Amino acid sequence: MPACVFITHSKFVKMPLVPTNFTYFLGIDFSKATIDLSLIDHTGQKLCKPFKVPNNAKGFAQLLVELERHENITKDNLMIIGEHTGRYCLLMAHLLIGDGWLFWLDNPTQIKKRIGIQKGKSDAKDAFQIAQYGRRYADEFVAYQPKTELLLQLDVLLKQYESCMRSYKSLMLNYKDTTQTLIDCDIALDEELVSSYQCQIDQLKSHMALLEKKMDALIQSDQKLNKQVKLVMSIPGIGRKTARNFALYTNGFTRLISAAELKSYCGVAPFVYESGTSVKKRSRVHPHANKRLKTLLHLGALSVIRYPGELQTYYNRKVAEGKNKMLVLNNIRAKLIDRIVAVIKRNTPYLKSSDDLLLS
Repeated sequence: MPACVFITHSKFVKMPLVPTNFTYFLGIDFSKATIDLSLIDHTGQKLCKPFKVPNNAKGFAQLLVELERHENITKDNLMIIGEHTGRYCLLMAHLLIGDGWLFWLDNPTQIKKRIGIQKGKSDAKDAFQIAQYGRRYADEFVAYQPKTELLLQLDVLLKQYESCMRSYKSLMLNYKDTTQTLIDCDIALDEELVSSYQCQIDQLKSHMALLEKKMDALIQSDQKLNKQVKLVMSIPGIGRKTARNFALYTNGFTRLISAAELKSYCGVAPFVYESGTSVKKRSRVHPHANKRLKTLLHLGALSVIRYPGELQTYYNRKVAEGKNKMLVLNNIRAKLIDRIVAVIKRNTPYLKSSDDLLLS
C-alpha cells in the first residue's frame, strides 16, 4: 500500500486522462473517525451493500481490498466522489490521488441542493446519494488537485495565527473594559490582575511574531511561490497577509486564475435577480463566498482609498455622482482582483502606469 503522498510545489501528480464514460461510481461520506461508502454501476444499481471503513491508512487498505473483489473495476472506469469536508477528507484524498484513482471532491452545499428533498438521513444513505450524484453529473467531473506539502503547512500556520489574533483582540477588549470599569468606579487597579493580562497579551504577541517568521520562511523556501507573493504584494492595498491567503486558497495560484471565477469565489461579483415581469431586484453579490478573502479585500479597499491615487480618485468621483459607498467599495475590491490576476499572468510587478487600463 502506498504511503500518504504529498506533492512539491513545482511538480504535481499527472492525473490520468478522464474517460468519456464512467462505468462505476463510489460515493464517500466522510466523518472524523470513519467513512461510509456505496458502490454503484452506470445504471444506478448497487454492486454491494454500503460498507464502513476507518478514516485512516488502514481503512484505505480495506477499501482497496473491497474494490479488488470486483474484477471489472479499474482506475480508469471508476469515479470516486465525496464531499469536501475540510481536514476529515484530506488523508483519504491524498491516498487515493497518490495511488492514481480518479477522485472528485465537490461542494457539500451543491451536492445537497442537487440531490433534492430527502426523507430521513443516515451515513450509508448519504454515501449512496453521493454516488448517484456522481453518476448523474459525471460530465462535470473535475479531478481533485491536492494542496502541496508547503501549502498544507502554510494552512496550519495561518489557522494558528488567526486563532491567536482572535484571542488577542478578545483579551485586549476584555482588559480595556475591565480596567475602565474599575477607573469609573474609582476603584484601585489590582496590580496582579493588570500583570496577568499583560503577561497573556505579551505571550500572544510573541507567538504571533513567531508564526509570522515561520510563514515567511516557508514561503521563501519555494522560489516560485515567493516570487508570486511578492508580485501580489506590489499592488497598492494588498499586504502580506492578503497575499498569503490568496496563495493558499488558489492552491499556489494554480486554480481560480480567471478574474471572473475569483470574483465569484470571493463574493464580489454581482448577480442579476429577476423573474418574470414582477420580480426585478437590483443586482447583488451572493452570500456563498470565501468570507476570509472578501474581508481581506475589503480592508485593502478601505486602505487604498485613503491615499492619493487612481482608486482614491475613482472612489471620490463615484461617490460624488451619488453612487452607494459600499457599491463603490465592492467595485474597488473587484479591481484589486483584476490586478492580482494580471500580475500573476504577466509574471511582472504591478506598475502604476497600468492604472488607466485597469480602470477603463
